[in-house]
Amino acid sequence: MGKRAEDIQIGQGAEVKKKCLIQKRNKRIRVRKRFPLLKLFLTISVLSGFIILAAMSYFAQPAIGKYATLTALIDQSLTAKYHQLRSAAYTLKIGTDLEAASFLERLGELGYVRHSSQSVSVRQFFVDGDRFYLAIPGTENQNPQFTMLELDGPVVKNIIDLSSNEKIVSLTLPPFTLTSFVDRILEIRIPKTYAEFPPDLITAVLATEDQNYFHHPGIDTFGIVRAIYVNLMAGKVVQGGSTITQQLVKVMLKRRERSLEKKYEEALLALALEQRYTKEELLSVYLNNVYLGHTAPYEIRGMAAAAQYLLGKDLSELDLTECAFLGGLIRSPNSASPLRNPTAAAIRVKTVLGQMAKNGDSLAAEIEIGGTFSRIRHKNMFDQQVWFFDQLEKELRQKRILPAQAAKGQLIVNTTLDPWFQAKANTSLQHQLERLERKKKIKSGTLQGAVVILDPENGAVRALVGGRNYLKSPFNRAVNAKRQIGSLVKPFVYLAALGGAGVHGIINQATMIEDMPLTVDLGGSIWKPKNYDKRYRGPITARKALVQSRNIPAIKVGQMVGLDTVVQTIKDLGINDTPQKVPALFLGACESTPLRLAAAYGTIANGGRKVKPQFLFSVWLNGKNIISIDPGTPMLAPASCFVLTDMLQGVFENGTAASSRKMGFTQSAAGKTGTTSNLKDAWFAGYTPTLATVAWVGFDDNRSTRLTGASGALPVWVETMNGLVGFGDFGTFVPPAAVEYATIDPSDGQRAGIFTKQPVQMAFVRGTVPEKTVRSHAKEFLAVRDEIRAKEKQAKKKKRRKIKQSQAGKNWFVSQWDKTSDWLYGQ
Repeated sequence: MGKRAEDIQIGQGAEVKKKCLIQKRNKRIRVRKRFPLLKLFLTISVLSGFIILAAMSYFAQPAIGKYATLTALIDQSLTAKYHQLRSAAYTLKIGTDLEAASFLERLGELGYVRHSSQSVSVRQFFVDGDRFYLAIPGTENQNPQFTMLELDGPVVKNIIDLSSNEKIVSLTLPPFTLTSFVDRILEIRIPKTYAEFPPDLITAVLATEDQNYFHHPGIDTFGIVRAIYVNLMAGKVVQGGSTITQQLVKVMLKRRERSLEKKYEEALLALALEQRYTKEELLSVYLNNVYLGHTAPYEIRGMAAAAQYLLGKDLSELDLTECAFLGGLIRSPNSASPLRNPTAAAIRVKTVLGQMAKNGDSLAAEIEIGGTFSRIRHKNMFDQQVWFFDQLEKELRQKRILPAQAAKGQLIVNTTLDPWFQAKANTSLQHQLERLERKKKIKSGTLQGAVVILDPENGAVRALVGGRNYLKSPFNRAVNAKRQIGSLVKPFVYLAALGGAGVHGIINQATMIEDMPLTVDLGGSIWKPKNYDKRYRGPITARKALVQSRNIPAIKVGQMVGLDTVVQTIKDLGINDTPQKVPALFLGACESTPLRLAAAYGTIANGGRKVKPQFLFSVWLNGKNIISIDPGTPMLAPASCFVLTDMLQGVFENGTAASSRKMGFTQSAAGKTGTTSNLKDAWFAGYTPTLATVAWVGFDDNRSTRLTGASGALPVWVETMNGLVGFGDFGTFVPPAAVEYATIDPSDGQRAGIFTKQPVQMAFVRGTVPEKTVRSHAKEFLAVRDEIRAKEKQAKKKKRRKIKQSQAGKNWFVSQWDKTSDWLYGQ
């Protein structure tokens, strides 16, 4: 029994062993049946590794040249030494309306915060009733400036330097950074450090782009093979094999091609970068530079820029859904952008959240997304600056600052742009074009316009709007639209006659000019010009002729000074380089652009120093100044320019722009309306002591607008300027020493007497004021006498009370005769 039992035991053991072997075999068979491609997958992985290594060896030489460029760009990013594009500095003066000047917004852009007391530190402010305290950072050569503003409502009444307790006339806020760029300024970029990126954002990016980022050496062989396998199984490309480090190479070198050669080169460079930088450093550079969409003409670069531009938020304010949204933009920056497709954006957000949940983020699994994702709150300052940036980019390349100088170090580009001027000009143009379309029953969106705001002191362009919508029509009308200028040319015709560059001219503003029908012999044909209203005023002063934009007097003044002189004046001021030498030039048969005209009127405003439109205040390369703004060249006599300014001020009081007062414009300003034939173009050019602004309204196809300068362009100009000044003050024009004033009788251009009706004060170049004449005063006296006699006859037919009043008037007249007869007739 013992032996039998032993045999049975041994037999059972053999059976068990046999069963175990069978089970193992069956398991291997099941594994093979369950994963028929596993062996193939592993084999391809190993072979791919060898192939990649072999390819890297082959492409190593060309990659070496890219390595130096790549590391320089990464070092630039890590040290935050991007090229900087900055706004213009802002000068606050007594009389400024802080609300209209967007003063608090300006302080916000400079990083100011509100303090709890008047003991402010640098970049702090405190408001105490009608007192505003702030501290402005110092420079290398200056200490911080502690200042108090005394206010009358929103208007600055006094500016006091607290360090000396003395009143000062102005206060300058430094420029702030508009954007950071690498090789072109049309980038929206806000650099951040690694610590400033929210953990949820990093998780979202890694979940969708590179789950093994912190575990691979720069390339992920298994990831590449996995992508090949998944794409083969799906029958389309649904997964990429590039790591974030490889993507970084592509992002920094701005590559778009997808050749096999470039892929190998990127892999090799990724391996090299991983040896030089930490994972955190490479990821921060990637998050600051990755392309996240295009909003013409800008590229959105980096997570912080996308958060600010698309969501109106700082990175620190993002929630988990918004982090998933930004992480998902990398794969589909335009097609899944809520700017273009909110539905696709929502689908992408769901995909990213699902991937995050799959990786263990429990909160991501709980979030539900609707059918669209459209929480867009643009930081639209960039949208409004597009016209300025577009022209600035061209200028930087024309001056070879880009890309030549950018490759030599860090550029600091200080522009002339005032973002708030730009925003208000843009808003005013949009609003007025919409109003005009409704009023004139014009098809919505078809009427176009342009606005230029320029500092007459140096030609600095503070704002430039080239149309109503850049995305729909990027043609920059402010710079490139050459249109007939109509009556905007007349001030320059009169300027040539007033003296121009000389001391004395052939006319002054009291010179009498015949406004009568005129025939001009063109040598083979006859030209019979007419006034706009087809009426004639007879003899009128040059001032009245210009203020009321009379055509016939303008032609006569042009004939007096000569066509050659007028042509040269137009050339010298940069209005047109090749004006036609024809008499119609006196009425505006000449093409120009809003930008050129703003500079020409700015030259008059500053007293005759020719300025060119300028978009750059200064450019610095590695701390060294390489470009500075051109202050302009003296060209015209300051006295002649001021006399012309005095004449053009009358345009607002009783001329073609008098309606501006009903629109609420109350400032001291000079200007001129312009209307071209068949009402194709509506212009207004006007200036204050500190700003020269030109507005144009018209159609791109040159058809009639049915608008004049006063009805079309003037409202744009007024709304823009009112928006800039608010309840403040632009200041008044200060006459030069060579100018004197006199009160003139507009009926004959002589000095006014005590009987002159509606005398006008006019400015003259010293020594050109009309002399008193006995005849003119006698004429005044007799005219008044005749008027009183006529009133006496009427009074006899009225009540006794009114007759007595007339007798009182007669008695007064007799008494005045006794007092004045001696000097009237030289007795």
